[in-house]
Amino acid sequence: MPTTQDLSKFSLSEIIARFLADLAYAGRSIHTQRAYTTDLRQFAATYTGALDEITSDDLRHFFEQSLHLSLASQARKQNSLASFLNWAYKQALIETNPMARIDRVQPEPSAPRARETADGRDGADLRLRRGKPREGLCGARRAGTGRYLEQYRRCAQPDVP
Repeated sequence: MPTTQDLSKFSLSEIIARFLADLAYAGRSIHTQRAYTTDLRQFAATYTGALDEITSDDLRHFFEQSLHLSLASQARKQNSLASFLNWAYKQALIETNPMARIDRVQPEPSAPRARETADGRDGADLRLRRGKPREGLCGARRAGTGRYLEQYRRCAQPDVP
């Protein structure tokens, strides 16, 4: 990886590509990689300067373009850039992280969603699949949401002679 002195040799797009390669190497989810790729390419399309010249004003300008999106989408874009700039800081590609000067969007926490079937029953309470009883742990039938814990414990523990 280049040092701060070698930074002029690489474009922002090339540095972003290195970051995305590191994400893949670290085993990050394909969905995370895709979202980061999209967000960082959008930033690179709107910002024409060098990596070490990014300011908090440049970031604010980019984030203003996504004000029409949901809070969760805005937060994801901010997280993408924050992760990239944090990585660049750790790689000594930038001396300061301009994202540290940005107040981040805090999306509303999502309410837990219960799975429901077409007839309105809670999915966690279902005992039938295709009209047949479902077999639970160790072959025991499930009753409601119970799981016959005693049978599970007996099956999970090896027999001791």
